[in-house]
Amino acid sequence: MSELFLPLQRRVPAIVPPLLSFTAGFIDSFTVLALFGLFVAQVTGSFVLMAVAFVKDEQGALIKLLAVPVFLLAGAATTVFAVVLERRGRAALPWIVGLECAVLTGFLLTILVGAPLSEAGALSVAAASLLGLFAMGMQSAAVRLLMKDVASTNVMTTNTTNLAVDAA
Repeated sequence: MSELFLPLQRRVPAIVPPLLSFTAGFIDSFTVLALFGLFVAQVTGSFVLMAVAFVKDEQGALIKLLAVPVFLLAGAATTVFAVVLERRGRAALPWIVGLECAVLTGFLLTILVGAPLSEAGALSVAAASLLGLFAMGMQSAAVRLLMKDVASTNVMTTNTTNLAVDAA
């Protein structure tokens, strides 16, 4: 779909790319430490962790297995959302960043309500993980689609994002 989608050329405020990069880095660092080693922004790290979790039969392996499909789903959903908004003449980036903020707020609230996060298989850990993955999948797709002259905020994961965007 990305080849068929040409959003209106809109100027991206200079502060947006560094803020998105900081957000991805912070969220990834936080989730690796608080959510038992799960990478939500650099989802390619989750490929490796998923394999290790199954080989070692670790608790929380299902969450790591769901990491890649949830990230892909978020990228595809964001692509469809961006296409719909842009075809209606609306700037997609503010809507997507606003929605990402809402998902990250849900992520934060899930962690606060579920604290302390002491078991990898806990429902609060699963919910927070999925929300974090969805938010970072959204961000990655938004950068790829709507910020053509901006470097990716999560470089290695761009290949996974390209798969989701092209599939949508």
